Amino acid sequence: MRGLKTTPWTIPFNLGVMINPEMDYCKVEVENEIWIVASQLVGPFISGVADKKFKILDTFKGEKLVGTEYHPPFYEELKEQYNEIKENAPKTHTIVSSTEYVDTTSGSGLVHMAPGCGPEDYEVGHKNGIPPFNTLTETGEFSEAMGKFSGLYAKKDDKKFIELMKEKGLIIKEVPVEHEYPFCWRCHKPVVFRTTKQWFFKVEDLKEKLVELNEKVEWTPEWAGNRQFKSWLNNLRDNSITRQRYWGTPVPIWKCQNEECGYYDVFGSLDELEKVSGKRPKNMHKPWIDKVTYKCPKCGEEMKRIPDILDVWVDSGTTSWNSLY
Repeated sequence: MRGLKTTPWTIPFNLGVMINPEMDYCKVEVENEIWIVASQLVGPFISGVADKKFKILDTFKGEKLVGTEYHPPFYEELKEQYNEIKENAPKTHTIVSSTEYVDTTSGSGLVHMAPGCGPEDYEVGHKNGIPPFNTLTETGEFSEAMGKFSGLYAKKDDKKFIELMKEKGLIIKEVPVEHEYPFCWRCHKPVVFRTTKQWFFKVEDLKEKLVELNEKVEWTPEWAGNRQFKSWLNNLRDNSITRQRYWGTPVPIWKCQNEECGYYDVFGSLDELEKVSGKRPKNMHKPWIDKVTYKCPKCGEEMKRIPDILDVWVDSGTTSWNSLY
């Protein structure tokens, strides 16, 4: 299998390869190797990008390859981590099906998948029981758990990953590729995706009821409710309400510091917090609110507030109700 990669730093977190089961693929002889490439991309990819001669040996549907195992590029460097993941996720480092994210507009017709490094990859990984493996710190640094890669930085050290793959004989061709990539609108630096644990409002279960109630609303103009707002309601998804920032409304959630216990308390008012902790802070913001600690009712260890804040949309969305108190 051969493909294009424009984010080399994600390769260590690769846990799968996506293929379109409905597309035609070719088994191709290229020099002394056998490549698998989407039939429509054989010429553009092998002749155009790789600049190599080839011979087509067979053609078949992508479905035939689903479930095939492959040897990940950095298996030797991360053998222990990969083996541990595969014990609980058998489809790790196999070819998985995806009609949504694999096409013939570019590349080879096979797409690298790192579930911990992007929403699309996460979605496909989740469907196949493959976890979002990503150990980057908040500063984008590879953690100590990543062995040889420890201390490197996502995006910033792309060239070092490329050089290592060259040493292993994994690079066919290095060429500039123009494609869309997210940048921060404030600092104009490239965004680095990493999977984190968040808290959500469970909205999808309410979708049908919300659509039903929307029909009883008198909209002016009428099309705003019937088309635009109804369409928005039909596409609702469970909504993340936490953010990793300092300034903002602290999340009213306390967690036991004993990881084996994992007990949580979620408070709806200061009265509830005072009843459990015996403390009532005069200032509800950081750092004062974080001084409120108490013993876990389940195991006796210390309970501390999780460091997250609420998403600002929760603030704006509840302002009309908050003003009543």
